[in-house]
Amino acid sequence: MPSRNSSVNPVALRPPPAAQVVFKSQIDRSMRELSENQRALLSAELCLCSFYEDDDYAAAIGRIGFQRTHVYEYESFHVSIIENNHDTFVVVGAPLRMRWEDFEKAVNLPPVPSESVGQINPVFKDVADHLWPEVECALSKNLKPLWFAGHSLGGAVADVLANRCLTSHIKSEPQCLYTFGSPRVGCRKYVNYLPVNHQRWIHNDDGVTFLPPARLGYQHGGTEMRIDSFCRLNQPGLWHRTAERIKGAYKTFVHSPQAIQDHAICGYVDAIFEAVLHEEKSSRLRTH
Repeated sequence: MPSRNSSVNPVALRPPPAAQVVFKSQIDRSMRELSENQRALLSAELCLCSFYEDDDYAAAIGRIGFQRTHVYEYESFHVSIIENNHDTFVVVGAPLRMRWEDFEKAVNLPPVPSESVGQINPVFKDVADHLWPEVECALSKNLKPLWFAGHSLGGAVADVLANRCLTSHIKSEPQCLYTFGSPRVGCRKYVNYLPVNHQRWIHNDDGVTFLPPARLGYQHGGTEMRIDSFCRLNQPGLWHRTAERIKGAYKTFVHSPQAIQDHAICGYVDAIFEAVLHEEKSSRLRTH
């Protein structure tokens, strides 16, 4: 059994250098023209780009078809507002490397009152409190379809920002929020309060998705999109979901290497890409 005192594994695993990455999403059309899985793949690859800095970041999103217009930072978090001729994205990046014990200590806190209703994790609320005013100002003149995305802690903050966008004066409301390996953000009343279209992706036994613990009142929101170890997109029944959550929670508790490895953003990109290929193959078979 893995030791609960181990501190050698980072929560966020560094992707390869930008120059070595072959991006699957290279678009010259709007998000609305893509399939649901293609949109998720594009969002995951933009989250992968958020691990890069400065010129590498600009080059990476440029290869996908976007350019960055604004960037805001607070602590180790950063929000990039990027766009092309068709769409605007708000992508939240989180601390690059963090020991598992440090991650648990940071997020396993009792929830506090949110800015709307219910309760929310104090870490995610604090980050959003500092980033939202600038993001809101930058988006005030946006007229393009607006999308939000984030991986890991960045996914949790993107969740809070998307909710604030929905209640703000901004004319363009979130079309969809895509999170990958996001921890739980708030309690039932908070996560169910606003009708943000949220696709919450989970890769196999990703341990971060089981934190903060449910015993503190935390719950997930959105539509769960689970990909298993064979890169199959499953919409399991209640019994299977319960069994998977018990297994994943146990692996998280014992700091299983698998629970940490499954959290890597590259794993999400590869798994969703396989789902896109399967979707395209099925479509070709139906047309013949």
